[in-house]
Amino acid sequence: MSIYLEIERHSGDERRDVVSSQNAQVGIAAGTCPGCGVAPFRIVGAGLFREGYRWKSGGKCVACQDSVGWIYAEPDTIFGEEEDRAMLVHGRPRVY
Repeated sequence: MSIYLEIERHSGDERRDVVSSQNAQVGIAAGTCPGCGVAPFRIVGAGLFREGYRWKSGGKCVACQDSVGWIYAEPDTIFGEEEDRAMLVHGRPRVY
């Protein structure tokens, strides 16, 4: 699973990698926090919902509680999003 943070800026979105910490509910984002400047900073998600094939959550810095952007989690696929969905939902494998 790929997890990353997107910080919305005036010049465009800034993408940062997120790694898991010992606490499964908290991730560690690369770089400095836009609010308090802590580096690297711990983030926690709030309000999980599905956006297409990936999951999206509002990201907050644990140290300063500022909203820092959106946390995205993209599940790994075998044959791509559409083929995996066809297999899991309809249960008919395709022969290649």
